[in-house]
Amino acid sequence: MDSGKDSFGLKDHLLCGSAFWLISSTYITILTIVNFHLRNIYFVGLNASDRFWAVKIAVWYNFSFFFIFTVVLTLAASLLLSRVSFLKRKSYWVYLSLFLLICVVLQSSQLLRFKVLGKPGNPKFIAMIIILTGIVYLFLFLLSKVILRVLAPLGPVSVVLFVLASVAFLITGAAAGVEAVDHKYNRPNILLISIDTLRGDHCSFNGYFRKTTPNLDRLARESVVFSNARCCNPLTLPSLSSIMTGTYPQKHGLRDNLNYRLGDENLTLAEILKKEGYSTGAVVANRVAHSSRKLNQGFEYYGESFAFDYLSHLIPGLISYKILVEAFGLENLWHWRSGAGYCTDLALRWLEEHCREKFFLWVHYMEPHLPYDPPKVFADTFQAAAKTRLKGKFTKDTLYRIYNRLPPRQEEISAVHQLYDGEILYADHEIDRLLQTVEELGLFANTVFIFTSDHGEGLVDEHYWYGGHGHFIFSQDIKVPLFIRFPKQSRKGTVNAPLSNIAIFATVLDILGTLDEYGKGTDAASLLPFIQSTKEENPPAIFAESGDRLAFDPRRIEAIKVGGENPYRVIPRKKQTLTKKIGLELLNEKKLRAIIDGDWKLIYTPAHQEAEHFELYNLREDPDERIDLSRQSPREFSRLKELLLSWVSSDTLPAPSEAFKLSEREMEALKALGYFR
Repeated sequence: MDSGKDSFGLKDHLLCGSAFWLISSTYITILTIVNFHLRNIYFVGLNASDRFWAVKIAVWYNFSFFFIFTVVLTLAASLLLSRVSFLKRKSYWVYLSLFLLICVVLQSSQLLRFKVLGKPGNPKFIAMIIILTGIVYLFLFLLSKVILRVLAPLGPVSVVLFVLASVAFLITGAAAGVEAVDHKYNRPNILLISIDTLRGDHCSFNGYFRKTTPNLDRLARESVVFSNARCCNPLTLPSLSSIMTGTYPQKHGLRDNLNYRLGDENLTLAEILKKEGYSTGAVVANRVAHSSRKLNQGFEYYGESFAFDYLSHLIPGLISYKILVEAFGLENLWHWRSGAGYCTDLALRWLEEHCREKFFLWVHYMEPHLPYDPPKVFADTFQAAAKTRLKGKFTKDTLYRIYNRLPPRQEEISAVHQLYDGEILYADHEIDRLLQTVEELGLFANTVFIFTSDHGEGLVDEHYWYGGHGHFIFSQDIKVPLFIRFPKQSRKGTVNAPLSNIAIFATVLDILGTLDEYGKGTDAASLLPFIQSTKEENPPAIFAESGDRLAFDPRRIEAIKVGGENPYRVIPRKKQTLTKKIGLELLNEKKLRAIIDGDWKLIYTPAHQEAEHFELYNLREDPDERIDLSRQSPREFSRLKELLLSWVSSDTLPAPSEAFKLSEREMEALKALGYFR
């Protein structure tokens, strides 16, 4: 095709559009993959199949975005250029210029984000843009000449079919179908679903006033629901490690979210099930559970969906979709592919590959962890109009701003709850995608479903205007959802006794008949006796500890209660410096501890250079833990104090965990999650 010829018909427009679509999409995709390697610390750590899948996502979004751009441009050019005599003879150069412009804009926006170009307007920025434009121009110009010669013999219809076939190939590569399979084994599959930072009292199957978990509600109605379940630590890494080992943090050794990993001395649920012939897979959405922390022990596949969250910000086509959707108000038709979506996608890929085998699959979703920023369709469900008054999504920085002018305004409190609940609804939606596939594959009849969370969340309006998690062990922090659905709904109902979700370990072993063999040394008994009993059993006492910060001084707690003081001024800001200076012994010694026995809960707050501080609550009469009964109920206080201090005294270092040095980028990633400042 002659780029300067007078006649430029429909066929020529189609040829030009097709050529530049292929070249531009390929160019941007190559840059995306290079960025994956250079800008994402997690990409190189993914297994080969997940890296390939990440590349396929990039190909799909980049090529499909440029396809839409090409269709619009080709239609506009075929209608308008023929009417402008000067441009009619320069149609090829118009195509080249427009594709050059969009490629330079997309690439420079990425370089600006990573501060490669310098500040806009300075000499370095101008020089880099000129060089970049020259490189892209040569790439487009030279390749377009070659591709146009290849496509020229084809007619317009053939070109269109070629383009559509290419897009169809990408679509079919991005979504695979499923079909039911036959199963010839007796032991059930185990599907463990956990959600990060989910409070038990914000789930509608536990009686919450908003319908936050409509899909999980249906599953809960067919399950045994433990309405008073607790976690053992309000931080992700210690809590998940306890679920996987059936032991308290003081035994498995992971006490916070920073530089610890699970020691090989710990026997995990995945290791046992793998030994018992199960295919074992996991998908985790919280970077705290990165494979370097060794929670992957026993898992043949360990998918890290959080990596795809970061990778998605490196895909220009995906970012462009988001900009267009928001510009035209189409959020209810398409939402940004984020945490829960990628988590489900990875889980479905693994499930479809292993559905003919006996399997143990663990899926850990990140929502509703901070930042609270659900897709618009889910935020709007609870009318989160107050979101605008918080100037965007609710992050740790938003929380710090609120703390600087306590008490918070009522609309701020409402916005926090609405956005948090919207996050839960989004996670529930994605879990439903997983459950639907399990059903389509014919796996429901022989699968045990277990649902829980790692810990709760403070939502600003409870104790001390506290938001976030890790520092306290009130109900808001450690009360978690928990239910188990048995095959064929053989058992269902509600257990109201206070129990710990670290009992999941022993319960699964009990279901499989291997508890006697592997259950020695666990800190929580199987839940099956409580499920099978016709009367309310009296469970053993359960324990909990706070996260990675030094305990609050009781005097400062009172000051916060009375005067609304900023609680973050009480907490050391530089955890790493603190650890090196005074040692892990003092850090663990200053943790808050709690014991729950029946209706009673005792919280112990170690104090520095003054008397110990205790709080006693009757959970049946005071579930929000507002009235301290330590003076009014001396008998219960003395009994629980003795049990709790005995448990505390057994907490000696070192524990069977491994400390390792976090990289600077990993430290920044943890800061972004708000674990320290």
